[in-house]
Amino acid sequence: MTILLEWTESQPEDVVYSDLDLYYCKDGVNSLEDASCVYWKYEIQEWGPGETNIAVLWNDADDAGQVEDIEHDSPANGRYHLGVQAYWDDGTGVGVGEINATVKVLVGGVEVYRSTQVFETSATMWYAAVLDWPELRTGGGAGISEGADCVASAQNSCVGGGLYDTMVYLD
Repeated sequence: MTILLEWTESQPEDVVYSDLDLYYCKDGVNSLEDASCVYWKYEIQEWGPGETNIAVLWNDADDAGQVEDIEHDSPANGRYHLGVQAYWDDGTGVGVGEINATVKVLVGGVEVYRSTQVFETSATMWYAAVLDWPELRTGGGAGISEGADCVASAQNSCVGGGLYDTMVYLD
C-alpha cells in the first residue's frame, strides 16, 4: 500500500514556507504523534508480527509541488489511522492564505481513495482517513473511510472546517 500527500502553493502566494506532513498509525495509540506512528520524527516502524509488517516514510516532502510518500507493503489485519498536519508562514511566523492538500491511497498500484482538504490556518491537523485490513485489500472503496471531523473534548481543540488544533487525539 502507498499513501501519497500533495499540496498546492498558498493562495494568495505570499507564503515563504509551507510544510505538510503525513501521520500514519496503527490502532491503539493515544494520538497521531505517538512514538509508534510513522511521520517525520519516526520514519520507520515495524509493527509485527514478523518482519513484513513494516511502514516507511520514503519521502518527507517539505514544500508544495513535492510528494510525501509512506509505503506499507504487508499490513497486518487491523485498523490504521491517517492524518495530515500543516505548517506555513509568510516569513514572519504568521500562517496566511489557503492551501489545498490531497491524500491518495493506492493498493497494488491502484488508487482506492482520494480526499482533499482546504487548510486556512497553519498549525492544524486533518484526520484524513481510517483504513481497515483486510477489507481495504478488496478495493471498491471497502475498508477505508474519512476520519472524523473534530469534536472538542478534554484533549482535542477544533479550529473549524473539521480541522483539529495542532494534533488529533484518539480519545
